[in-house]
Amino acid sequence: MATPKRAPNILLIMTDQQRYDQLGYSSGGHFETPTLDRLAARGTRFDAAYTTSTICCPARGSLLCGLYPHRFPTQFPADITSLSVQEGFWTLPHVLREAGYRTGMVGKGHFEPMHARHGYEFMRTVEHLHTYIRDEQPVDDYLRWLVWQGMADWRTTHLFGPEHGAERHEYVHHRTAVPFGADRSYHPTSWVAREALRYLAAREGDGPWFLTVSFPHPHTPYDPPPPYDTLYDPEEAELPLDSARANDGLPPLARALFRGKDGYGYLPVDAVDEAVLRRILTFVRALVRQIDDAVAEILANVDLEQTVVFFLSDHGDYYGRRGCLLKTPFVPMDDLARVPLFCAGAGIPRGQVVDAPVHSADLVPTCLELAGIEPPESLDTRSLLPALEGRPDPDRVVYCSSLHRYPMVRRGRFKYFRHDEGEEMLFDLDEDPAETRNLAGDPVHAELCRDLGHELERVLLRGIPNLPRFDGRPQRVRSDSP
Repeated sequence: MATPKRAPNILLIMTDQQRYDQLGYSSGGHFETPTLDRLAARGTRFDAAYTTSTICCPARGSLLCGLYPHRFPTQFPADITSLSVQEGFWTLPHVLREAGYRTGMVGKGHFEPMHARHGYEFMRTVEHLHTYIRDEQPVDDYLRWLVWQGMADWRTTHLFGPEHGAERHEYVHHRTAVPFGADRSYHPTSWVAREALRYLAAREGDGPWFLTVSFPHPHTPYDPPPPYDTLYDPEEAELPLDSARANDGLPPLARALFRGKDGYGYLPVDAVDEAVLRRILTFVRALVRQIDDAVAEILANVDLEQTVVFFLSDHGDYYGRRGCLLKTPFVPMDDLARVPLFCAGAGIPRGQVVDAPVHSADLVPTCLELAGIEPPESLDTRSLLPALEGRPDPDRVVYCSSLHRYPMVRRGRFKYFRHDEGEEMLFDLDEDPAETRNLAGDPVHAELCRDLGHELERVLLRGIPNLPRFDGRPQRVRSDSP
């Protein structure tokens, strides 16, 4: 692997809730992402990349500090829906900033508080859930900008609705699958791209920088602006080939999680008709295409000879598979746990594909090594540089947590799950990529289950490491006015 002449700039591009197979190269061309496809082709793809959690906040916490979610302190430990990294704890941006990098974050952080001090000297935030507002006062920078533009906040229209029952199903799936309703310049994807370009323009000739660009989509609400809202025909939508019957071979506790209270899944496909499902899938496809165009704008202002670019998503989505929509239940099937990941740019080998399992949070030690910094030994993640140099570890164990008490580990072709009440699942991904045939009860695999069970216990028994904290010195987070 070639070494750049100086410490490279690092650009981390993230999406929210995008499946591993929702790019052009991974979907057989159904998703049109020419910019990201070209970028992946000039770099290295990691086609068996796993998130550390199927939930946004813990997954994003791991991307900050390279640790499994139970291994970093959280801001609000009692709130399992948050689990954001505690302010002042060791993070990649903190370390890079201390080493002389200019650090910035634009887009969705999912931090608590909104502008949490995690090492970014510059932050411009946009959220799409109800957490973006506190005491009826604007909190995120996107809303402040909308107010400055004299625009209504589209999120209140889309996100505040009925709370219970069948009406809730209609609200979630039908009312959120609607076009944006305003010029695309006001859409969050466009706003994120513009703010990223503003940051890059200010960094010209300013030494190495680290910038996280975090798009809030294709997560709900499914709201592409024109012309993306009419770009694709819903009749062309690729409906899932499986159904809730894919869960019939699972053991009782797992089957119950997928069945939920109102049939299969917490937000089952059965709650919507085919036309609504087709509209959802079509609008997701359109939102991904819009993101690809936004990435093209950003990359036009990035010197790839001096910059390493990472692309990934925090976790996936069922999108109708296994009879479910969105990301519930949070069981780390590949639908949720496997994510897109590739890197390209300064010194990164071209046209390489790594099939060995890795973690998306491996970018933490990787970025440190790219910057010439030795990663702490206590991290749960590994640098990707050996894999980039043609030395992947096919026997590495990767882990993914779940709020449903059903974590998993993968080693090679096998994925092992164990509920904390003892129920087990084992899948051979080579023979059964859809994860429908549980092998855990087969005596032939008893030793493998014991071995992987020990690996899972080893992960879960590890506590919070003693890493340097960064709450001793003042840190002013800049969030410039519109």
